[in-house]
Amino acid sequence: MPTWFTVSFILCLWIYDGSLSGSVAATTVDPMTHHLYLALQDGFNNDSVLITVNGKQRYHKSGITSNRVISLADSVDIPMESDTAVISVEVSSKQLIGTLTVQVTDTPYVAVNIQNGNRVEMIPSKESFRYL
Repeated sequence: MPTWFTVSFILCLWIYDGSLSGSVAATTVDPMTHHLYLALQDGFNNDSVLITVNGKQRYHKSGITSNRVISLADSVDIPMESDTAVISVEVSSKQLIGTLTVQVTDTPYVAVNIQNGNRVEMIPSKESFRYL
């Protein structure tokens, strides 16, 4: 009769690999894949936000509200297949749209703010943003 440890180990392999073959599929990360990090920061108040990158919808949420203590409403990490990103941020609840083109290899971090309630501002950065 198998021990609890053996049964648990086989069950874990089955869940991880999808079979009882005993082999575990390794997940590889392509070192050439870049990441684009968007931080929705100030000016959001129960807003609906749609973000497209290079024509593909990459983020869509409602109820986005900035935390005034840390100046952050939400963030998204987008794996990129190309070095260039054409970013479009639509805040439909305020009928605002902003666009920006960045070189992901140079400035992978983009802060997104709503200025004066009437303009989407996007600020690219080489360094990540810090929050409390």
